[in-house]
Amino acid sequence: EYTPESAKDEIWQELRMCYMLQPFGFTADDLRDRLIKNCPAVLDAIHPNALGAAFRKASNRGKIRETGRRIKSRHASAHGRKQPVWERA
Repeated sequence: EYTPESAKDEIWQELRMCYMLQPFGFTADDLRDRLIKNCPAVLDAIHPNALGAAFRKASNRGKIRETGRRIKSRHASAHGRKQPVWERA
């Protein structure tokens, strides 16, 4: 709701690239890294929950699924929190 449509489109495109290029395992860190590299302004424009919403949407659409594995986040802002590893469905 608080995320601009153009930013949602860019998030969706980068998430799609994650599951196309890394079909056997990727995390929210991988998506964040792609956004930092390819469209850094998006991270300033989005609501903090937008990335999680994109994963939920992709999962509900049958594009990705959780592997059951969890790994520590590489990003300092996550404080080593464990995150799910996703794969292409």
